[in-house]
Order: sequence, then structure tokens, then C-alpha cells
Amino acid sequence: MSKVLHLLVVCISICCYVWFYHQYIKDKGYQYQSKKPFSRLQLHVKPIHYHLKLQPNLVKFSFTGEVSIDVLVTKSTDTVTIHGHRLMIFQALYSKSDGTKIHISADPVIDSDNETISFIFSESLPVGTGSIKIMYEGELNDAMKGFYRSKYVNSGGKEDYMATTQFEPSFARLAFPCWDEPAVKATFEVTLVVPKGLVALSNTPIKEEHYEGELRSVSYHTTPIMSTYLLAFVVGEFEYVSATDSNGVEVRVYTPVGKSKQGQFALDATVKILPFYANYFGIKYPLSKCDLIAIPDFAAGAMENWGLITFRDTALLVDSLKTSFRIRQRVAYVVAHELAHQWFGNLVTMEWWTHLWLNEGFATWVGFLAVDEIFPEYYIWNDFLNSEFSRGLSLDALASSHPIEVPIGHPDEIDEIFDAISYCKGASIIRMLNDYIGADAFKKGLNLYLEKFQYSNAATEDLWNSLEKCRAGESDITVKNMMNCWTKEMGFPLVYVTLTNNTLHLSQTKFVIDNSNSSDKIWNIPISIKCNTGEIVHHLMSEKQCEVDLPVGVTWVKVNSESNGFFRVLYDESTFDSLLSVVKCSGSKSPSLSIADCLSIQSDVFALVKAGKAPTSQFLKLMTAYVDDDDYFIWSNIIANAAEFASLLKFSNDSTLIDNYNKFRCIVLRKVYQRVGFVPKEGEGTQLPLLRAAVISTLGTCDPDVINQSKKAFVAHCKKTEIIPTDLLSAITRTVLRHGGKIELDECIRMYQESDMSEEKVRLLQSLGAVEHPELLTRVLEFTNSSEVRLQDIYIGFHGCTGSVTGQLLVTDYVKNNWDKLFERAGKGFIIRHIISAAFEKLASESHADDVAAFFVANPTPSCQKGIDQCLESIRLRSQWLHRDLEEVKTFLSSGVNEIA
Repeated sequence: MSKVLHLLVVCISICCYVWFYHQYIKDKGYQYQSKKPFSRLQLHVKPIHYHLKLQPNLVKFSFTGEVSIDVLVTKSTDTVTIHGHRLMIFQALYSKSDGTKIHISADPVIDSDNETISFIFSESLPVGTGSIKIMYEGELNDAMKGFYRSKYVNSGGKEDYMATTQFEPSFARLAFPCWDEPAVKATFEVTLVVPKGLVALSNTPIKEEHYEGELRSVSYHTTPIMSTYLLAFVVGEFEYVSATDSNGVEVRVYTPVGKSKQGQFALDATVKILPFYANYFGIKYPLSKCDLIAIPDFAAGAMENWGLITFRDTALLVDSLKTSFRIRQRVAYVVAHELAHQWFGNLVTMEWWTHLWLNEGFATWVGFLAVDEIFPEYYIWNDFLNSEFSRGLSLDALASSHPIEVPIGHPDEIDEIFDAISYCKGASIIRMLNDYIGADAFKKGLNLYLEKFQYSNAATEDLWNSLEKCRAGESDITVKNMMNCWTKEMGFPLVYVTLTNNTLHLSQTKFVIDNSNSSDKIWNIPISIKCNTGEIVHHLMSEKQCEVDLPVGVTWVKVNSESNGFFRVLYDESTFDSLLSVVKCSGSKSPSLSIADCLSIQSDVFALVKAGKAPTSQFLKLMTAYVDDDDYFIWSNIIANAAEFASLLKFSNDSTLIDNYNKFRCIVLRKVYQRVGFVPKEGEGTQLPLLRAAVISTLGTCDPDVINQSKKAFVAHCKKTEIIPTDLLSAITRTVLRHGGKIELDECIRMYQESDMSEEKVRLLQSLGAVEHPELLTRVLEFTNSSEVRLQDIYIGFHGCTGSVTGQLLVTDYVKNNWDKLFERAGKGFIIRHIISAAFEKLASESHADDVAAFFVANPTPSCQKGIDQCLESIRLRSQWLHRDLEEVKTFLSSGVNEIA
């Protein structure tokens, strides 16, 4: 009887646990992991100069190292703790300034959690200067961090390996024992011992070299004082193209052997951008050389190592015949972004990772500024609104967002803030501030900031103080007080607008995407108001509600002129109707409204629809307002938003509704297609080819003419009788795969395998998932996760499969079933976060959210916690949107389609 009772108690306990577990998952979504305890290094022993010697072994995938660190001891101690991770220490000793040696008294103490090594010496180190010498060995890993190996095809046509580095944010410790914190700056003197046939590069020019049998020892000039994360070295086979900029800086672009011509575009851009920055910042580029180099295996897009900037192939190389305009534009921007860091980040460095946005937000904004200067035909600021500005607003509308300035402790926390808040929101508020205080005052403030803090570290307040000193006129609100609400608080405002006669009534509240109760938070908002009278009225809104007097005769207003402010706008019905009449009349051709204005109108409407503050039909009606417009930026924004809504409707399981929506999209876009056509025309500029590709990509789901022409073009392309223009290749390939089968998939995989161009491989990988049969989709997933696809590109293939419900669910299941292997391969950081996004973010039901939450409770991933929260929130928001607007959309589509046919 006691056994039966015991069994009953156990069963009840299990049932209770399961019930409470389910409720917890449902209510919380994710079980937060407590933050790891963390403290920064003690600095009573501080580095002054590193003498670093490394010898990589590209056969055994290891390296030996010797580092002598000149230090200043300010407090006598027998223990020195510095960063070091996955290093085998052979020897360590301290040399006093008089040459006397102090040996360690025991084996170094390794703290793997905090990634530190503690050296306990046989006697206390005296106050003064000295040197710590450490002999060690490490691994040339394949995780794209620290000192790592990258696979390439050598000059003999065989697979081989190069050695390269990625030290940001905290991976220098994988290459040598050091004080691996941005504020602990020092100078570096590097020596590399490498096979004599290989190129060896570091941050500075070569000082001397000599040969030792089959090896070459290369020593480099001492670097400027800088942070450890900016040190770099690369060893491998390369060619280069070179030029000298107008200030005498030698620029080289290093490429794989046989591809030096593909470095010419980046070279031409660099020799123009460097002098532009030198003039804009008022400080010349601090080094004598600037190398840019393409690395085959690279986790991010690029890395701003001082004087030796590393890039993904696709972010640096341009083939004059095969590279699409979008990639050419991206290369120009990424180069400009990384060059900006040579001043903003390298010369002046954030004091701690809490201020990461100072590096990334500013480099993002000024990168666009430089591209606009060098390539005005790109209309890059319109692209900024569709990309950075939009991404910043989208992420910051979530409850799982974070402030721009977020406290950072343990290194595991750093990777998660390399996101759209630091980069995109950061860039957007810099753009807003530049507009508010004026370009000249802003430029002077930057020069003051860089002059004051060069070769040292700074925090956000230091930038605000410098800008405040240079702003013109007087104001009751300082730059610091104005901007604190934008950097220290999460979220952004929604401004309500009502026009009554010549008075504009404004009120503000926090914009929340889930339409929940807003906070009473008040922002200092620079408001610019465009009117039909031609005037632009400016007002700093620092209260909950206010009124603004406008010129006599105002009949319509556009609040947030040129989208300079980081906020959303909600007009009352009559005010919006007056504005919409201007859009319908002339769209982007309007003499009153710019493309930026049109973009912000439709972007705000779509965001308000998602938040439940406007009906979905309002967005659908707005789509029809531009049927006579041919602006690429406007249509790319509309098409992207329409595609997002299409991905949601697919989860309704209502085939009639889905068909009606697709019919509506195609009717709208067919009017544009009739004007732009399928075949490119001579001399049509840079934007029309992009518009054609965007339109064909959507019409490829339903338009017979587009489908048939795509099939013919694809066959001719495969036979090499007629090559598809690069700007159209992705759109046509996805169309063919969507309506094809095994034969078409085999052909695309063959093209992927035979291509030696990273851009082409990525383009094809993105397209493979357009196939619709489950067996073919499964094959694409297996191919994506095979050795044929580089680790950095896995998430691209996964994302490509999520265009259908079948594909999305297959990706979700595949990632869950292969999680351990994927996480082991991708590790912490950028790549695994994108895999999580591809697998889960586009799901659209509460049950999906519960399943995903349960999965991450069973598989805790603290380093991706913010990303997981954002996925869960997105899933639940999509579910709410779908159920909230389903009937209203049905009603609109049943009547609205015929009105525009």
C-alpha cells in the first residue's frame, strides 16, 4: 500500500510540475538565465607596450606565441591577472627594470568562465616599470574568432588554409595573453614567422624581414596606442592593387590570387573616402598605410582593424561584369563604414562596451554621408530610410528591445548589442541631432571631440559636451539633456497630429507595437513641419501636448519632414486624407513631397497597422496610391511590407483569402511592370533595374508572362546563350525554382558548386529555398548545412526556405532537430542569432510561441537571450495581427480588387 501511495504522490507531483511548467512557458515565454558575475581587470599592473611574436602552423592548425609586455606597476603585488582563453602556457616570468627576474611560484590559474589567467609570482612585483614574458601555444580554430584559419583555393587550384584574426569584441585573448578591454590601450610591436611564399600583413608597414630556411620572419613598425581588439594579422596567398590618396596614404586592396581586378572598385572608393574624412573630421588619417583584405570565412561583414581592415569577400570584391548594382552599392557603404572607424572607434575608442553605439552608430551615419558625397547617383539616404532607419524603428518598438546605452558586464553579453539598436537607431539619432543643431555646428563639435580624446577613450557624455560647446545660439535644453531620453531609454515616441485651421495640435506617447498601454515618458522631439505653403516650421516638442501656429493658408502638413526625426506619426482622419491627396496626385514626382517624405508616410502607416492603431486596409489602399509611380525606393518599401503581410496570411489556412491577396498585389504591380518591362533598356540608369527586379520577384508568384519569360531566360542562361543581368538573377531564379522541380534545383546547385565567386554563391543559396515540394526543401536544408556551404552563410540558406508555411515549418523543425550540432558549429554570436531568427521569427501562433519557448528552456542559450525574446515577441505579435484584421482584410479584398483592376 505504501508503494502505491508513493507512486500516486510521484504521479501527482509530475502532473503539477508539467502544468506549472506549461503555465510558466505561456506567461513568460523564456526562462531567463541569471547574468554571470563579472568584474573588469584590476589595473595596478597596466600594459604599456606589447612585443608579440607568433608562428602559425597551417598544417597542424596551431600557433606558438611569445609575448613580452612592458608594464607599469602602481601597487606592489605578487599576482597578475590578465585575459587569456584556450592558450597553453609554457613559461612566464617578470623582469624588473634592472634586469632581475622573478619567476612564477606555481602553475598559472586558469578561469575559463571569465577567460582569465592569473600568474602568481615568487615575490611581489615592485612599484615601477618592468616586463612580463610569456611563452605559450594556441589553436588556429575554425570558429572565425581570435586567431583562426580560413579555407581557400590556392594558386595551384587546391584547397588550402590561411590564418587571420577577428578580435572584436573580446577575442584577442584567444591569440595572446593581454588586457583585453577597450580602455586598456597600449602600443604593439608584432613579428610573424611564416612560410616564405606567403603574404604576411599586420596593422603597420613592414620594418624588417629575414629568412630562416623555409621560413620568413617579418617585423612590423610599432602601432599607435590602441585597444587590443584592433590588432590584426593575416597570413596567406594574396594579390593586391594599390594607389596613393591625395594626402599621401598608401592604399592596398588584397584579393585572392587571380582576382586583383575585383579590388579596383574598393580601391577607387577608398582613395576618395579617406581624404573626405580627413577634411570632415579635421584630422588626417593617422597611419601611413591602409590595407583592405578579403577573407573567405568571415562571420560579420567587415572589421575595422587599424590599418588592416578585413572583409567578407562579398563586402569588398566587385566583378565589373558579374556584380549586381546592389552589391556594388553595399561594397561602397561597407568600405566607408570601416574607414570611418579609423577615426571614430580607433583614434577615439569607447571607454566600455556600454558605449558601443558611439563606434557603430556614428560609423553607420557617417558612412552614408561619405557614400552620398562620393556616389551621389546612389541616392543613398533614401536607402538609409528603407534599411537602417526602418530596422531601428522596428526593433525598438518591441518590448524586448533595449536602450542604446545598455550596461554590459561579462563578455558573453557583448555580442547581443551588435544589433539594430546600436547601429541603426544610433545612426538615426545622430542624423536627427545633426539636422537639429546644424551640419556646421555638428562638424565642429566632432572635431573638438576627436582632438580632445584622440588616442584615448570616451563615453557618450563626452560627445554631447563637445557638440554643446559648438552649437549656435542659446537653448533651454542642452544637447546632453535633449539626447539622454534617446540613448538611456528604450523605445521612441508616437506623435499624434491634428490640423485645425492654421493650428497644429500635437501630442506624444510611447509607440508600442502590441497596442498596450503606453508609458508617460516624454521625449525631446525636434519636429519639422512641411506645409503646402512651401515653408518648413521647426519646433522642439518637450511636453506631452502642444500647439504650433502655422502660416495662413495651410491645407495640408507633413510632420517629420525628410524623416529626420526618429519617431512615428499618426494623423487624424481628415489631416491624413489631405496629405494622401497630395501623394495620390503626384507621388514621388510631387514638387512638395520628397521621396523621403513618401517613404515615411507609408512606413508609418504600415507600423501603425501592425500595432493595431490603423486597419490593414489603410496600408492596402496606400499601395494603390503609387500605381503610376516608378520610384524604386518607394516600391521596394511597399513590396517588402506587402511581402511581410503575405507571409502572415499564409498561416491563416484560408486559401481563398491568400489567393485574393496575391491577386491584389499582382494587379497593383502589373501596372508598374507594364512600364518597366522584363528586358533591361540601354541607358536606363541605376534605379530602374532595381525596380524591375523587385517587381518581377513578386509577379513571379502569379503572373503568367513573368513566369514564362523567367523560364526562357533561365534556360538560355544555363546554356550560356544569353546571360541574365546580375540585378535580375535572383528574381528570375526564385521564380523558376518556385514553379519548377528537381531538374531546376539540380541546375542551381550545379551552378553554386561551379562558381568561384562568393556573391554568385550567396545569390544562388538565397534562391534555392524557393522550391515548394517538401522533399526538395529538405534537400536544400541538408545542402545548406553541409560542408559545401561556408559556416558564415548557413543562415542565408535557411532564410531562403521560409517563403512558404511548409518551408518555414521545415526550417523550424530542422533547426530544433539539429540544434546541438548547429550550436557547436556556429557557437555564440552573430551566426547563431541569425539561425534562430530564420527558424522561428516568422511563425504566427501562440502555440508556436509556446513551443519555441519550451525549446529554449530545454536548450538554454544565454548568449542569444535578447534575440530569443525578440523572436517570441514577434511570433505573438504576428498571431495577434492575423486574428485582429482577418475579417477586415477579407472585406476589403472582396471589393477593393476590382476597383484597381
